[in-house]
Amino acid sequence: MLSLARALAALSLAVSIGPAEAYTQDCRNLPGDAGWPNLAAWSKLDATLKGQLIATVPQAHVCHRAPYHNYDPTVCTKRQPIWTQAETCVRTPAEIMNAYFQNQSCDPFTSINRTCEVGNYAAYSINVTTAQHVIAGFEFARQHNIRLVVKTCGHAVRDHYIGSYVLFLVLQVSTSFLSLIPTRD
Repeated sequence: MLSLARALAALSLAVSIGPAEAYTQDCRNLPGDAGWPNLAAWSKLDATLKGQLIATVPQAHVCHRAPYHNYDPTVCTKRQPIWTQAETCVRTPAEIMNAYFQNQSCDPFTSINRTCEVGNYAAYSINVTTAQHVIAGFEFARQHNIRLVVKTCGHAVRDHYIGSYVLFLVLQVSTSFLSLIPTRD
């Protein structure tokens, strides 16, 4: 048993000190990486989607001076008491329904001088209304090696659909479809 533990420890050490190149090949691009799409690439995707690409601007940007320059103390004060309620975030595609997973990258309680960052939010969202939108999203993510996450109707409150600078495919479930699902009182 002891020799197995030593072998596993040695293997773990060998893997951890191996060449860095072996680990970066599978990583997804983030802003600042050479492979991250430039503004022209995002604009081209938006044209392909016929205007269905939504750039993320966190709701709490009004509580910070930078980088959006829309500081509004009145609106910020109104956001604070409802910030932890899921309903606050349901209507905006990139918002995270659980404040815990937002990682305070842009919330109404941090200093107004702190930069509002995308953080755990998606960089962009595609408002999917056709199969072509799904295909374009997958193709764009593949070409640019960026993480793609499929988000449906905003019901998830856990962290499995978040990630810094991902591209969301936002699938909306219509209320007429939901009415077909039997419910119990």
